Amino acid sequence: MTDKEMAGKNMTNKEVAGKDMTGKETESGSLYLTGQCVPALQTGEYKISACVRVQFSGKTEDSAKATKRFCVRGPRFSIKQEQIMSVYPAPGERCAKAAVLPHIAVSPCTLPFECRVEDAREEEKALKTPFLALLLFREEEMPPLIQGHVGDLFENTGECGVFYPGCSEEEADLSCTFMDVPGELFGRIAPGKDELSYLVHGRKTEPSLKARALSAAPSDEVQSVVFCNRTVRRGSGEEPCRNHVCLVSLAGCGGIWEGCERFPFVRLAVLHHWEFFAVKDTGLEKLLENVHAKGMSLPVPEQAGGEAKALLQNGYALLEHVLRDGSKTASFYRGPFVPGISRRRVMTGDSPDALYRYDPEAGMFDVSYACAWEIGKLAVLAREDIARKIMLSRGGCLQRMRREAVRRMLADAGAERDVGKQIFRFYESFYGTDRQD
Repeated sequence: MTDKEMAGKNMTNKEVAGKDMTGKETESGSLYLTGQCVPALQTGEYKISACVRVQFSGKTEDSAKATKRFCVRGPRFSIKQEQIMSVYPAPGERCAKAAVLPHIAVSPCTLPFECRVEDAREEEKALKTPFLALLLFREEEMPPLIQGHVGDLFENTGECGVFYPGCSEEEADLSCTFMDVPGELFGRIAPGKDELSYLVHGRKTEPSLKARALSAAPSDEVQSVVFCNRTVRRGSGEEPCRNHVCLVSLAGCGGIWEGCERFPFVRLAVLHHWEFFAVKDTGLEKLLENVHAKGMSLPVPEQAGGEAKALLQNGYALLEHVLRDGSKTASFYRGPFVPGISRRRVMTGDSPDALYRYDPEAGMFDVSYACAWEIGKLAVLAREDIARKIMLSRGGCLQRMRREAVRRMLADAGAERDVGKQIFRFYESFYGTDRQD
């Protein structure tokens, strides 16, 4: 059975769709989730025996017996870059979401379970323990990363506790990145041994739903997603908080949770590292409060009076204004997207002329609300369905008004208001009363 077949068992299909910031429907697709993608053989030593059994004349004999031992090894101290499919948040991203839980997608899906955390005899659970874990460090907590070889993990340890069970000669010369984490810090932020099993699951997404991959591996295969157990720290908009995420190996480190209390530092192999920035989501209200109106005002002439100067500094503009009688003047106007302070009562009216405001101190009109009334009317009429209803309602009113005008005219002239009677009188006077047809 292949890795894909094992990962495909008991998978749950979720239809995913949503809306973007403009309200437009985004492309939908399928998201497949599964449990642990455990390989058929994890790391360790195995023995296979075979023999030939012959039955002849009711007798059974075993001959040609053979026993072979072999070892399965996994990537304990380093992985290839193409095995990292994607990370979240993206490296260097300025993330402003309210809740951020970093995670990383790796391939093949069996990678988190190719090594053991504990001895095979001690791990007989329904859920296997992955040897990969994500550790989140704030800016002041991040230990320095050390570049070296696997053999350096076990040399010059000093006050560091090394819980890896050693390395082979072939592994000693491989490149490796590691760090020395304070024991108290590891015990405080690292996921517990029993928590690791719940921080990894299998996932398969359609290409349309998949984030941009970090490698050239096929995007349609099942991946394993490793989650962090710690939320990020968010800073302000001016000072975002830097967060570091490290994918570490816990292969063979079954006693690190108890041993970290006995050592000032514990040494861990780092398989991947990235960093991002987190800021608080201030929201639209806070964003508008931080807008400075003075930055959107026009230059104020030196000869401007006190009242006119205050209006210009508050975002108003002096524009030419043609009145209904054809005369020209100048009026103050401020657009709807220019922030400013208004201490005047908001006026309402059934026409734009009712919303003119005259400032006796400046001797000029303020036409801002009148223009807003016209803008609102044009915005409503731009909708075809509303314009059609208004047209039908207006046509019905005009017809009723015409009928009422005709009735009043006939009543004033002393004519019959009943149209049927008028027609009968007309035929009676034209043809006479003796005609039957």
